Amino acid sequence: MPTTTEKDQIGYKICFVGSQLQNFEECLAEFENLEESSNIDIGSVYYMDISYNCLRNLRGLRIFSHLEVLILDNNELDDHLHLPLLTNLKVLSLNKNNICDLDNFLSRTQIACPFVNHLSLICNPACPTQLSKKNYSEDDYHLYRLKVLRAFPILRFLDSEKITADERNELNQAEMHPRLAKRASGTIFRVETYCSPGEVLLDRSCQKTAKYGKLVRQYVGAQSEGNRFILSEDL
Repeated sequence: MPTTTEKDQIGYKICFVGSQLQNFEECLAEFENLEESSNIDIGSVYYMDISYNCLRNLRGLRIFSHLEVLILDNNELDDHLHLPLLTNLKVLSLNKNNICDLDNFLSRTQIACPFVNHLSLICNPACPTQLSKKNYSEDDYHLYRLKVLRAFPILRFLDSEKITADERNELNQAEMHPRLAKRASGTIFRVETYCSPGEVLLDRSCQKTAKYGKLVRQYVGAQSEGNRFILSEDL
């Protein structure tokens, strides 16, 4: 198994990359060998990279409670993913997995990893980019970013892009004015019945009635043509 370890001023970095692992218990077995041979303490491991494997679950990860960076790219993790409580985790990368249900993922992960400030979900079905969805639109991705930011308020980076001040302001506006929020691009959110702030705009699974769509036509004077049939003397 190609395992590498590196120690820096913070602690240990451990990589189990390209090992065809199917479950995390295999990583634990390898780590036990490292503990004996290198005298590595679990509490000193802050960085773990388990990319390019075949992981389907993370059972046993909870013993690494001091992790700050967890990279799980190119695995087979799906909507059954359960992350343990990792209150020190700041960076979580899950690129190229099989996560489809964004709401489910966010509801679980924001509890397990509440202080994540760098999250990446590129090439998952739940991430509406050109790399993962054929019917991609910029508005789809924009709403996705707002929804993720709502779940992780201290997020600084999402996917490959920094969270902008405009995105934070738009989310704040949506939460303060849940009944009607507009974007300069013409996208409009109309709320017909009340939900909790933010939910109505960003959560399509909300049980209350909320509609989102493009403002196809908007009244301006030039568009009113009914007066073509009114003569001047009739005015």
